[in-house]
Amino acid sequence: MDREQLRIAGLTGVDVALDIAGPGSRSYAFIIDWHIRVLLSLAWFCIAWLLLKFLASVPSTHLSARWFVLLPSLPAAAIYLFYHPLLEVLMRGRTPGKRRAGVRIVTRNGGTPGVGALLIRNIFRLVDSLPLLMLPL
Repeated sequence: MDREQLRIAGLTGVDVALDIAGPGSRSYAFIIDWHIRVLLSLAWFCIAWLLLKFLASVPSTHLSARWFVLLPSLPAAAIYLFYHPLLEVLMRGRTPGKRRAGVRIVTRNGGTPGVGALLIRNIFRLVDSLPLLMLPL
């Protein structure tokens, strides 16, 4: 069975064929990236727990309940929201999961997408993950 390919006419007359990633390699890349995000978030939660435990033991420190929610939650949310956009911009269309799976994001011409295109792509990733938008209207 032939894989679906994107054919690009080169300037020298030589065509370039890029394999289009299938659901298996895309899922594999996503699972690797998901595990990395979970491990980063768990590491942060452990650090935040130790920090809050230390600050609570200091007698002159008065921590409000807001700190017990914000300190662990905000960085974990930042890891979730900015992992893909930041790494795709810095690593030119790849994340560690995409790199391991042999997948990369390219333009229709086979080049590396610009920062704007990668950010728009990730905004739509965020919109697609909103559960309320998946309900039938």
